[in-house]
Order: sequence, then C-alpha cells, then structure tokens
Amino acid sequence: MKYMQRTNLKIFKRESNEGINFKLTRIDRNNPFTIIPQKIYTDFNRKSFKRHTIKFPIKIPIWYQPIYAPREVERTIRELPKHVNYAHLTGNQLLLTLLRYDELNQEEFSEVFFNLVRKPESKNLNLEENELVKPAIEHFLRTVDGWTVDYATKTIWAFYELGFKDERIWIKARFLFNSKIYAFEDISSTHFAHLFIIFWDKYKADMTANEREMLIDQLPRYLKKMNPQSIIKMFEIVVDNGIITNRSDYLYDRHFFMILWKTPAILGVDGFRRALVLLKRLKVVSEDMPFVVDEFLPTIKKLLPDCVNNEELNQLIEEVEDLANYGVDSKVVDDYSKMIFQRLTYVETKLKLLNETEFIEIVKADLRQFKEKKLAELAAKKEERAKKTLKKEQDKQAAVSAPAL
Repeated sequence: MKYMQRTNLKIFKRESNEGINFKLTRIDRNNPFTIIPQKIYTDFNRKSFKRHTIKFPIKIPIWYQPIYAPREVERTIRELPKHVNYAHLTGNQLLLTLLRYDELNQEEFSEVFFNLVRKPESKNLNLEENELVKPAIEHFLRTVDGWTVDYATKTIWAFYELGFKDERIWIKARFLFNSKIYAFEDISSTHFAHLFIIFWDKYKADMTANEREMLIDQLPRYLKKMNPQSIIKMFEIVVDNGIITNRSDYLYDRHFFMILWKTPAILGVDGFRRALVLLKRLKVVSEDMPFVVDEFLPTIKKLLPDCVNNEELNQLIEEVEDLANYGVDSKVVDDYSKMIFQRLTYVETKLKLLNETEFIEIVKADLRQFKEKKLAELAAKKEERAKKTLKKEQDKQAAVSAPAL
C-alpha cells in the first residue's frame, strides 16, 4: 500500500494494487480528525467475484488508517512563579518579609537572613535588637529542632555573619550538631566550612574530644569541593589551632599540599599571599625549597593579569621580599618582586586612568582609530591601482614604438 498526502488540495489518497481505488477526504474542515472514505467501483477480474449470485454493486470492507493533524494546544496565561527571589530585594524589603515569619518555610526563612548578610549596610546595624528580627529569632529557636541540617546551618551562619550574640542561638546550634551528627555527614561542603568556622570560634575553649575528632576527620572529605576562600580559611584554622604543626602531618601532606601543588591558581592573589605566610610558619619554605621556588612561586605569573587591587599587590610584594630571610635566592626574589611591581604600577596609573575615563570617550577613540585604519587601507589600494594603470600605459607605448619585424 502506498500513501500519498497532497497538502495543497487537502486530499488524502491511497492507491491499491487489488483493483480498488478510493479517496479519503475531509468532510468537516473545522475538525481535522473527521475522515470518511469515498468509494469508487471498478470492474473486478478476481475469481471471488465471478459467481453469478453476486449482484453489483456490492459493499466491500475498506481498511484505512486515518492521518491525524497535530493537536492544537490552547494558549493559556502563564502563571507567575510562587517562589520569590530574595536576592533581588532591598534590605528594607527583606526586613519587612519577616513580618510574616510564621508563614515562611525553612528555605525562605534561611534565604531572608542569608541575603541580609550580603547587604553592606547590614553589618553596621545592630539587627539583633531590631523589632522585626527579634520575633523571627524566637520563632527559629522554637522550631529549629524539626529543620533539616542544611537550612539550619545556613541560617546559623547568617546569624554568625551578622554578629548576633544571643547565647541561646549558639547553645541550640551545638545541641543540633550533637543530636543530628549522623545527618551532618551529608551536608554540602559550603555548609561544612561554615560549621567548621563557627565551632572553632565559638566553642574552642570547651570543645569535646568527640566534636573535635568528628570535625577533623570529616575535613578531608569536603576540602576539595570547597571554594578557594573556604580552603584557605580551613588552612589558617588548622595551623592556628595546632592541628598542623609541620609539613609531615597527614592533613598537610595528603590534602593541603596537593591543592597548593596542583591548583594554587584558584586561590587568587590574596589567598596565595595567605598561603605563603602559612608555609613560612610551617617551615616549608626552608625545608622544601624546591617545591616553593619551582612549583609554588611561578603561579604569580598566572595570577597577576587578573589582579586589579593595589593593596593586595603591595602585601604580596612584602611577603615575597621576606622570602630572602628564609634562604631563597635573592635573584629569584628580585625577579618576582619586579614582576609584581610592574603590575602594581600599571594598576595605579594606566588602569586607573581607563577606569576614570568615560565609556563614551573610549568608544569615540576606537571609532577614530578604526576610521584612520580604513582610510589608510583605501589610500594604499588607490596608490596600487595607479601604479598598475601607469605600467599598462608604459607597456602600450613600448609596443607602439617597437620596430616592426
């Protein structure tokens, strides 16, 4: 069977090899699914129709497969999303959202405080005594026992960044950690970093052996997935608290060293400088100088093109120049110091001038340069064309003046 669709006439036709021809036509133009056969009878030469008892015309069952048009989808008005993007709200809007704190779920409650931390003016205010924030804190302390550890940790970290001093918050956070310690093993690396920082800041004096062991044992598991700022912060905490005392310790040798060796460029200029300070404290510079000189310091070349902060560059120059006191070759120190100083000079002069220049002036200068370039190209083409024309005329004159053979 062959099927042929003639879309211009809107007729569906099937041809049969058995001597039966018929057409399939639409009878209802408004409903494309209504299709009926239109029979056309012809002469039959088959044996089954040679009996004299058969009277024509006869009804022959016709089998056909309807061809469906694509379903028309009704257009509906798109509903607005119910989720509010709290990152786009102002500080006052976030505070006003806390008027309905009892209607917010765990995610929304944590997002409100987390985005308050991102507002620069929030750290200069005492939000803990704000009349809109106080009831929300009380609601959190009453209901946090039933929260998931991710949202609870996110909210507690926001309280920590905002400088809240209510002891009930930190007692509740510690109780939550010890009562749901099994759940804290599956939190994200970012939340673990926040938890690690809070514990070593708030509970350092009376931290139990079980809490200390759990945090240190779980640190390698999350370290590689942390962002660069968290990595260098973890490095500072473990060195400051005597967890790493020399380069042969397990945490340094198997984890922090691998990051500083394979991917030191992710730390940025400020993180690189802080890591260099810690390497001096651990005596890695003097005891493992080939690593510092041949592997670690060359990262400065990759970091400088992206650095535009003159304060970070000034601090980095001081730390690099201090390497001479740890036995590093003075020539190596001078080379890297000059390299950093060149970038510092560019940032303080040319880059600063570019930033102060209005954008429209930069565009105008680019357009002038492009116009001058195109005019020079047109002049060169015109001169070349004139040379070719002159050469053709000279060849013609030479051909005319040449003696005939």
